[in-house]
Amino acid sequence: MHLAASTTVWYAARAGGVVSYVLVSGSVLAGILLAGKARVPGLPRFAVEDVHRFFGLLAGLFIAIHVGSIALDTVVPFSLTQLVIPFTSDYRPPATGLGIVAVELLLAVAVTNRLRSRLPYTVWRRAHYATLVVWLLATVHGILSGTDRSQTWLLAVYVTTVALVACAAVLRFGRTPTPRRVATGLAVAAGAGIVVLGLSAVPQASSPTSSSTTVAARTVPDVDGALTGTIDQGNDSGIVSISGTAAAQSAFRIDLLTGGGSQVSDSALQIRFADGTTCEGTLTALDSSGFTGTCTLPDGGTRTVTSAWTVSNGTVEGTISTAGGSSTSDDA
Repeated sequence: MHLAASTTVWYAARAGGVVSYVLVSGSVLAGILLAGKARVPGLPRFAVEDVHRFFGLLAGLFIAIHVGSIALDTVVPFSLTQLVIPFTSDYRPPATGLGIVAVELLLAVAVTNRLRSRLPYTVWRRAHYATLVVWLLATVHGILSGTDRSQTWLLAVYVTTVALVACAAVLRFGRTPTPRRVATGLAVAAGAGIVVLGLSAVPQASSPTSSSTTVAARTVPDVDGALTGTIDQGNDSGIVSISGTAAAQSAFRIDLLTGGGSQVSDSALQIRFADGTTCEGTLTALDSSGFTGTCTLPDGGTRTVTSAWTVSNGTVEGTISTAGGSSTSDDA
């Protein structure tokens, strides 16, 4: 069961994901320091261990917020099965699948931590190193699936955390003399930052095409009727979101990335039809009287979306209609 479309739920999902990633990165860094018996000026070793443990626990809380908010979202709905079984979601399946694997692997690590006193030390230690895999999967998941990945502040977060972890790992696991390891660590950190920027430029994957999905997409009825929604300015994030419900039990969301003023530098359009099929695309025009745009269905078919509305006190009311929907591939 999903709640009505809400930008609050969507913002909670995004914020939970970013914060949990930063916390996992901090926990990994603290763990590398502990494994290498490195000293942090002004902090005893037990304090670093406490920070490592606290970051891990807090990350679990924000991961729960991230996953729970995604479960409540209606514009891009996920079933319980899709939230548990990797690579079964219709929404960017490779990237979301990696995120699910990361969460489940992190749960396994948490279980081994809980049973630490009952496990041989070598078994626990090797299992604990899986946290590095969790962090790596979470990094790729965030970069490939994140809505904000093109924003400078989030790219800076990824580049910084990846560079720090990469450099710390070289210093910890390297076998060359310290001066050479430092130089190698800095070079690896720079290379890791470049890899992050390269990943951020990879086009985000669309939903997979299957025979069942194709049939569902082709039979999706067009929307033609009333529209109501709310406008969320997003504080100082530069993102304006307009979301709400539309005719025929459908929902819509528009996201606008502004460049520090009224100028729109990027846009995203999502229409969720009554049967759960999601159509994703961009706007072609937008003003105070309405918008037009195009979106693509999972089978490659398209919809042209047109809306006329009135804007008043942070809300929009009007009409919306979709047309088109031919598939790019035909079954025999």
